[in-house]
Amino acid sequence: MKTSRRKHAAVVLATAAIMTGGAMTIGAGTASAAGPSVRFWASGQQSDGSRSIGIDVNGRLAGQAYWKANGDTLEVVDPTPDG
Repeated sequence: MKTSRRKHAAVVLATAAIMTGGAMTIGAGTASAAGPSVRFWASGQQSDGSRSIGIDVNGRLAGQAYWKANGDTLEVVDPTPDG
């Protein structure tokens, strides 16, 4: 009895995944043509191993993250006032 329930659950999950993928593919055609321009960039590694990573959307800074190697700290900053 357990085997048939597992098979049924697997079929349900697989069907849901296929349907979700299909729905996302259908809607992505028109949206991707008018989508924003996104660029990720990273600074070189500092002497202590720290780095910074930035995200630009349509040429404007949309977010920045700072990896501080001394203390293993990740700080993320949202500089835009868009909420």
